[in-house]
Amino acid sequence: MRNGFRGQVRPNYTNDFALQVQMLKNGGAIPPDITDSQATLILMRAAEMQISQVVALNEIRIKEGKTVVSFELFRCLVHRSQMLSYEERFDSPNSNESLVRLMHINGRVEQATFSVQEAKNMNLLTKESWQQNKLEMLYQRAYVKAVRRLFPEVCLGIIIDDEYVKTPNLLQKIWNFLVNFRKAKKVSTRIIKASFSEKLQQPSSNASNVGVAKILAKKAVELSKEQPKAVKTTKVS
Repeated sequence: MRNGFRGQVRPNYTNDFALQVQMLKNGGAIPPDITDSQATLILMRAAEMQISQVVALNEIRIKEGKTVVSFELFRCLVHRSQMLSYEERFDSPNSNESLVRLMHINGRVEQATFSVQEAKNMNLLTKESWQQNKLEMLYQRAYVKAVRRLFPEVCLGIIIDDEYVKTPNLLQKIWNFLVNFRKAKKVSTRIIKASFSEKLQQPSSNASNVGVAKILAKKAVELSKEQPKAVKTTKVS
């Protein structure tokens, strides 16, 4: 692509960011938990969001195609939009619920709540952040919920780090399937584990998740039928 200056050809868009990553890496600005390719993607996303590169490298992560940001950056994006007129926060006396009320500059008001019961239903209470500061996490979730309703253009395509849930891998999906199968067919956990271990020795790379799970379930049933039946004995007087 020509940049219109002395006929020079502008470097490739991706290469521009790759060069910037190397410069930042040499300067010690790249966190140790991200690779060069991940840093390149973060810088691309930062350019779209108009965020400082150094801030982006510390506050943004790309996980499974999702843009995951810290709650601090999420809140900054809302304030930077200059569409927020005011915000209010109310915490319940027993610290089991948080309410957030936001007003758009056009006068529209939106409020949202998030309770401990909701967190429990979503298996959030076992997270370290929730155990350390439950009330603050309730506020963050309520705030994000209200923002998504009132400013969808601000939070389009991003989630906060607490919302990110890692997608189960193939083996986890198979195991979950088998556990549910055990409950339905009353196959012992020992039999399930045996069939699971046996199948892992000969993994099928081209089989679908459901297909492999069904194979394992079938093997579990076969093994359950092979279990020796208890022999009845009679007491001789």
